Amino acid sequence: MYASKVVQLSIEAFGEANGVKLSPDNRWVQAATLIPWPELEEAYKTVFPSNKGRAGKPFRLLFGAHLIKTREGLSDRELVDAIRDVPAYQFFMGLPEYQPRRPFVPCPQWLISASVLPQSLSFWRTSLVTGQESN
Repeated sequence: MYASKVVQLSIEAFGEANGVKLSPDNRWVQAATLIPWPELEEAYKTVFPSNKGRAGKPFRLLFGAHLIKTREGLSDRELVDAIRDVPAYQFFMGLPEYQPRRPFVPCPQWLISASVLPQSLSFWRTSLVTGQESN
């Protein structure tokens, strides 16, 4: 089962409550605006054909964490600590506002494995992780 619920705030409103300001020049903030999140999420929904069972985590949260982990070369524990500490990572992952706590426990099951990603997402995973387009 999968249901999308998260609404991304603007870069200006993202950290207002906690006094956190994001730079529009940050590479993760820029990447968040370039990725076609709604289209990728539609492709991801095909992994959940049933309306029964526990709802899947938001696509952008999981795929964003996967990209950050892979691109930065982080372990699971380093990843959740980095997400807690770096507001731009949280913005990239589509969190509704800055949260000064871990978004999930450091466990590989929270992250998307390549085998779960639909074929339509493989281009994005490859190009975003390596920083270059695949042919």
